[in-house]
Amino acid sequence: MAQRPFATLLSYSHLNQEQRRKLRDHFAPLERAGLIRIWDDRELLVGQEVDASIGAKLEETEVFILLVSEGFLASAYCSSIEMKRALERHAEGTALVLPIIIEPCRWKSSPLAELVVAPTDGKPISEWPSVDAGWANATNLMWASLLGHRQRRRARKWLPATSAVAAALLAAAGVAFQLKPSPAPQAPLPPPAVPATPAETVIPIATAKEDAETGGDAGTRNRPARTTPLPIELMVISEPQGTITVHAGGKTPSGPSPLIVHLNPGPIEIEASGSGEHSFRKRESFEVKTAPRQQRYTVKASKGTVQFNSRPASHVIVDGVVRFDVPDQRELYEGEHTAVFECDRRTLDCADKPDAPRSFVVKPGENSPVIHLWE
Repeated sequence: MAQRPFATLLSYSHLNQEQRRKLRDHFAPLERAGLIRIWDDRELLVGQEVDASIGAKLEETEVFILLVSEGFLASAYCSSIEMKRALERHAEGTALVLPIIIEPCRWKSSPLAELVVAPTDGKPISEWPSVDAGWANATNLMWASLLGHRQRRRARKWLPATSAVAAALLAAAGVAFQLKPSPAPQAPLPPPAVPATPAETVIPIATAKEDAETGGDAGTRNRPARTTPLPIELMVISEPQGTITVHAGGKTPSGPSPLIVHLNPGPIEIEASGSGEHSFRKRESFEVKTAPRQQRYTVKASKGTVQFNSRPASHVIVDGVVRFDVPDQRELYEGEHTAVFECDRRTLDCADKPDAPRSFVVKPGENSPVIHLWE
């Protein structure tokens, strides 16, 4: 069954109309994919009451996107009404708040300082080498967060309303399966205790199911604390965009970035690769911790410089995409690449020679020569 898109509210300062248009352009694929349905105040109709209409949207919205700038933080309506209510609902667990820093501002001194923001490391979009690169980075991060939020929403739908304790435990673990109805307790159950050290006091899913079926409360039983942690939700992102494979516990889930996997804490290996103009290959080791339940890891590919030359003169095609005359110098992402040298037939020095394929490895920050001599 197709998932319905998230009702999404875009909150922004009217001083940032150009950035609003940029966001709508870059987020169009997310809307076409049925992941979100964006609404902003430009969709208000003539005759509608502004405050009442926006107030209703603040309660209906599942995802809040905040375009954060100095104008946004200075706006009483944006910060004191829209952002305030968004963060309240985020804390309640009824909505997701996704801030995007579009220009330098004092967001670290605001309540947003407690959240992970986009683009990466909170670098304002206006300070990226190109604005579109900043928006592309933010879009990838948004896509990853929205996919994770959709999986959690699907998990909550599987939980029956007959056991508040089991629902709370399973929702926190990010696990989705159907529980049997439990008899109504004689007295209201106390909320599950918040563990001081998640790795040491996590209650396994089997225990939660047993408590749900018997009407008991894990917190009231004289059962020793378990040390087996619950699965972690890990989002892996590659920069530039590529394909990711995770090697963990004999399993190798794979897919395009961003990739979301559920796995136990411990050491894993992540392999990321790209193609075309973003051809790269990189493998890294990573330690999945026992907390928090949702973690993120980014594989970043660096570039190295490659000098191409040949005798006699030729053309070269790199990775089947880029074709240029040599001698030349190019910056390529790290990893293994291919080059095909085509002799310049006008020289007649190698007219009877076939094209010469070569493979070479680019290392980050190094300057490497790739030379071919026709015999």
